[in-house]
Amino acid sequence: MSYLSQRVYSMLECPHSVSNLFETLDYLGIRADWVIEAGCHNVSDSKEMIEDFEIRRIYGFEPDSFARLAAEKTLEKYLDTRVSISPFALMKENAIFGVTYIGDPGSGCTQVGDLSNSGSKDLVRSIRLDDFEINEKTLGLMWIDAEGAATDVILGEIETLKSIAALKIEVEFHDMSTARIANFRTVIKLLKTQGFCIWKGDIQPGFFGDILFVRSSLLPIRLRLISILNSLLLISLHSCIYPSINKPSRT
Repeated sequence: MSYLSQRVYSMLECPHSVSNLFETLDYLGIRADWVIEAGCHNVSDSKEMIEDFEIRRIYGFEPDSFARLAAEKTLEKYLDTRVSISPFALMKENAIFGVTYIGDPGSGCTQVGDLSNSGSKDLVRSIRLDDFEINEKTLGLMWIDAEGAATDVILGEIETLKSIAALKIEVEFHDMSTARIANFRTVIKLLKTQGFCIWKGDIQPGFFGDILFVRSSLLPIRLRLISILNSLLLISLHSCIYPSINKPSRT
């Protein structure tokens, strides 16, 4: 990566820690007092949101049974009153899938797929978030860490998105396939149609990255213009890193 690209990436870097994320939301004038976590194995982040940033309620979804039990133990005193951790994978359909562990069981690094291809005896139920009862009258934050399945998560929550002020999506490409990278660009287009814009993002030429989307209507005009610039810069740099994605297919 060139020096100029490194400088631009530094400028666009997504807030990774909980404290930096909420500082950014505060700067943007966005308030969220409840959170949906698609993949809630980073329990230290959940605990920090509750104890240091007065998050009233966390709705967690974690298909890795080992990670879920660890999370429930760490957050035990908040269970039922401020935290719920459901054993479902958020997807675009309600179904039963096989679980493939990418990392060690309990790491939260799981992928769900067709039973015949999963190579796993572990099963998990997937649900559409729109079919899950979340009765909130204020705007919330969504944190997606779905091991590259963000598109499926979002396609199952179109109605729920109307109550979301911001989304932080962790991008992970375990096999770095063209399909996975192109799939994430679908996420950007999909969220744009739902009224979201990119505020910060840092997809690195490697295996991971983060992007923070915010609801455009919540930003003053000055910040909307900055978000447009940030989006153009991020997508341009991403195109340079993965140029093959932009080449037309040959038949």
